[in-house]
Amino acid sequence: MLANGTQIAISATETKSIEDLRAGDTIWAAGLGRDWKAATVQFSSGTGPDSAFQAVQCILDGGRELICVRRQKLLTTRGLLSTENIWPGDKLIQADGQTVQIVALALGTSTRGEHAVATSTRPTSNPEGHLIVAQGVIVADYMLSVGSWSAHQEAPVS
Repeated sequence: MLANGTQIAISATETKSIEDLRAGDTIWAAGLGRDWKAATVQFSSGTGPDSAFQAVQCILDGGRELICVRRQKLLTTRGLLSTENIWPGDKLIQADGQTVQIVALALGTSTRGEHAVATSTRPTSNPEGHLIVAQGVIVADYMLSVGSWSAHQEAPVS
């Protein structure tokens, strides 16, 4: 789950705030091969704008930030990893294949509310079609994050 206000790619050139996405909307999705295609949102759910949640704030080189739940999966140069397994200095992969370094991580409470979207309605451990772009970096959609939590696995970068 990502903080309300997180920008999700809905095409190669457009984004939309995660909390504004509904089932039936289109987002940009891929697998580990990063062959980006339009995909239909099958699941969208979240909290209100003032709801608090335990969060990880990833500060990226250049000042961008990504705020998400503690077990959100992010695509790094070391593979698809939970925020529990990333560190300052790790590099996240962007939609275009370029990398951006994590300069700082902070744990705390966010009061922005949280929202989740997915391209299916069932948990999966298969990243194909379940990687999305959030704040310019590649992350797992909700069903891949949930499926990966259940499978206790980290996916390598191909």
